[in-house]
Amino acid sequence: MPFFDIGPKAEAGHTYSISYRGSPRPDYYAGFTLRGERKPSVGPSFGVIGGAGDLGNNPFSRAAPIEPGEYDLVMIADDGTIIARQPIEVVAASNGFDAIGSVEPATRFEFTWRGPNQVGQRIVVARPGAASDDYFESWGYPFSNRKTQRMGLKAPAETGIYELRYISGNQREILFSRQFGVGVPFEDADLTNTADLAAQAAAATQALSGQDAMPMVRATFRIPDNFPQIPLWWSAVPLDPDMSPEAWSPTSEMVVGEGQFEPGRYRVSTTGPGEVNFSAEVEIYPGRNNDFIIPPVDESDDEASATTFGGPWQIIGVPPYQVQAGADQLLTLALEQSHSDGAISGSWTAGEKLAGPQAAGREGTFTTATLEGEVLRMTFTVGEPIPAPMTLHLTPYGIGYAGALSSGATGISVVMWPGGHVPPSLSEMRAAVHGPAPSDFVDMTKPGSSAQSHVPAEGETIPVRLRAPLEIGDLGVQWSAVRTDVREMDVAFASNDLLPTFTTRLAPSGTYEVEGVNEAAGIRLAGTVTINPAGGNDFEIPVAGIASNDEEAPAFHCADSPAGCPVNHAASGISLILPNNWSMSDPIVYETASGARADLPTSTFFTEDLGKAIRVELNPRQWLRSNGPCRSIGDNQLCMFKGQGMGAEIGFEGIASSLQVSASEPDNAAVADSDTTIRVDLGGRNPESVLRALFGKKSGK
Repeated sequence: MPFFDIGPKAEAGHTYSISYRGSPRPDYYAGFTLRGERKPSVGPSFGVIGGAGDLGNNPFSRAAPIEPGEYDLVMIADDGTIIARQPIEVVAASNGFDAIGSVEPATRFEFTWRGPNQVGQRIVVARPGAASDDYFESWGYPFSNRKTQRMGLKAPAETGIYELRYISGNQREILFSRQFGVGVPFEDADLTNTADLAAQAAAATQALSGQDAMPMVRATFRIPDNFPQIPLWWSAVPLDPDMSPEAWSPTSEMVVGEGQFEPGRYRVSTTGPGEVNFSAEVEIYPGRNNDFIIPPVDESDDEASATTFGGPWQIIGVPPYQVQAGADQLLTLALEQSHSDGAISGSWTAGEKLAGPQAAGREGTFTTATLEGEVLRMTFTVGEPIPAPMTLHLTPYGIGYAGALSSGATGISVVMWPGGHVPPSLSEMRAAVHGPAPSDFVDMTKPGSSAQSHVPAEGETIPVRLRAPLEIGDLGVQWSAVRTDVREMDVAFASNDLLPTFTTRLAPSGTYEVEGVNEAAGIRLAGTVTINPAGGNDFEIPVAGIASNDEEAPAFHCADSPAGCPVNHAASGISLILPNNWSMSDPIVYETASGARADLPTSTFFTEDLGKAIRVELNPRQWLRSNGPCRSIGDNQLCMFKGQGMGAEIGFEGIASSLQVSASEPDNAAVADSDTTIRVDLGGRNPESVLRALFGKKSGK
């Protein structure tokens, strides 16, 4: 009986799941070597079998060498002793694409293929005769779609004849290709298809039906130790579409559920003492520790979380409360993790909402993926129009994760939720990433506010939300409104408190002149609004005037610039890329009462997040360790108040990554000479309120 369970021939470059006899250790090596040779270099075709405990993975996976020829399949102990050697012939691969024909310019088209599907290999679109690394911007990883061997790419905008190519991971070799037309008729004379290629490969390798299929895998299930360990009725329902639909349901109760399973995803369930339901989605595959602890389903009826990250996930963008919009799917992920403590890897696919049609469908693998405690951090690069690397920073939330997706100084709050599961409601996700809703918040996106679901009766009013613009920071105003389309004896409403947002109820189809005033800060907002009976009445009222005694505002503000705004302050020597929607106070150099000047300039960076001010301080005059962390940038200290949330952390990183402080110009008026005192009449106002009132006057200078 052969030591390895594999046929006499293997297809070059393709991966095989290989089982064996015996009980080798995890540090033993196995794989392909040239006929009669000893231990080769470690690579896709040869390496440590790995495993948990004292036993190695059985089966293990290896890619056949890319060069056809006579080989041996060997297993070698850690001391170099050859445990087993079995001859095997590697035959030429039967790879290729199905016919494509002609497609429309600049549109997404789908195609299928048969190939080795190794990590790093790419499918690209190129001009005939172009070099292997010369291809168009729309490309993808076949490894990410290895189960279906189906993918979509965007066709070039220019008409002509092109090639769909499957290239090596180092982009130096074209493994196979097929021509197609873009915007022009194209008749493909090659009649080969992937079904023929699969049959050809089966004949060449003399493989039995199902040779490449993974064997049945033993798995066990148990409930947590803090529950009574008694016999239970177990069940496991297959979830993958290409699996046998028959559920596993043993005929007897078991304390530990145990069975043989076709590799794939399952929903495992049981009911324990006290009618407690236990349920989790698990992945059962060869070479893993398929011993699962099935947790109870919590009182909110969320399904319990899976024991590994392996499987499909979706990344959902969650807008803040001040943005009246729905949740959007930004990415889909295919993560891989062999066991709960194993390394995390996988691939991503960009959705149109992430970076527009240009990047829709773009695919790639993660640069890094780490789990530190409960914090999951993954990095990847999408490419234009988001050239900077992107980072997912997530912590547990229900059966998924929640946190932020950022690139440079720009970020958005997100929820990562298992694929195939209905995500929480928008209000639940907002509460998870943004905290409780403001007391005056009205969700204008709910279907209940639509004209189809409710027509306001005569005399009825509907919710309206008024907002101050971000450029005035967290300053509030006194709101009032007068209806102008009909004659009324009094104002429609007036508030006495200073509020940055105000929610009231107004008449459907009514037109109102709205005003917001903060006399102390010298700010006036004004605008005209018409109330839509169908809902969605969320209005930002623009600034009509800001009082200032200075010719120029003493602060910098960056607006409508996702990439940030360059700031160069020659007097203090400060330069940086100010993050979008952030402001910077005019730098100063502190003096003591005796006239001694500080060596370094001081400035404050600030923004608003959910109505709360966020502050980052450069060289603060007095800073207690309890205030929050500081980071050294040369001789300077950049400090952030703790507990300000994810938006503060993203802004802090963006500022720190670009901040530079060089020697200042000593005679510049912005850094006053030590024996000069400049007095400014603030009209009784607090200096900080004056600075905040002036946030929005410039978009960076």
